[in-house]
Amino acid sequence: MDQGSKNLVLAGVISVGAVALLWLALVAGPSPAGAADDTMCAKADAKLAATGRGDRDYDGLSNCAEKKVLGTSHRDPDSDDDGIDDGDELENGTDPLDADSDDDSINDGDEVEDGTDPDDPDSDDDGLDDANDPDPTDELDDEIEGDVEDLTCPGIDPNATGTIRILGIDITLRNDTEYDGAESCADLESRIGENFVAHVEVEVEQVDGVGLVAEEVDLEDADDDGSPDDIDDDDDNDGVPDDDDDDDDDDGVDDEEDDDEDDD
Repeated sequence: MDQGSKNLVLAGVISVGAVALLWLALVAGPSPAGAADDTMCAKADAKLAATGRGDRDYDGLSNCAEKKVLGTSHRDPDSDDDGIDDGDELENGTDPLDADSDDDSINDGDEVEDGTDPDDPDSDDDGLDDANDPDPTDELDDEIEGDVEDLTCPGIDPNATGTIRILGIDITLRNDTEYDGAESCADLESRIGENFVAHVEVEVEQVDGVGLVAEEVDLEDADDDGSPDDIDDDDDNDGVPDDDDDDDDDDGVDDEEDDDEDDD
């Protein structure tokens, strides 16, 4: 094949390639948010940086970048209406086309305002999504104390699990979970009724793929007499029934006059 023929074939290949690229661009539409494109809007971006012009909605992004690269609106500074301008979202690493970038059921703008990470569903890495965490900016302690809000005991299968809810936090119960102040989960469950709300302290651990798991559940026993507070008529063990005891900390000062009635 002579050189002229070779050049003709090469030109044909280039033309076919160009047509293919054009077709792909038309089919694909704008690049997804955050996609890099260093050349398509380089001049428009440079103009914006130098003159402040070419940004119709004043969100810090050129009209060209919004229309051709990002797919965001060049007429709306906050394309996903999450309270954060598109330019700020790109700078912070969140998605300007998704009001909840980390899919934790909390709006990105609300997360920024509350101090949580809009790009991390578990901002404090404690095993609880921000939406279900009573303090999403602080890791949970190894012990959680509160009233039992809901209790489901595990079945008899060795691998069965149940759930205890405290402070709005669901903690997994296993058949090897230990109990103090109650003989078992079933014993604890039997005590809970309309006239009693169990106050417990739960030792927890983080288990990959499971979340918070209870190692031990302690039914509170204020006077350490072996009789849990729910059935103990004398929580401070002073020989005076609680209903008749006007000096809870036994310091000689009636509760009504005692500034620190819990200090014994």
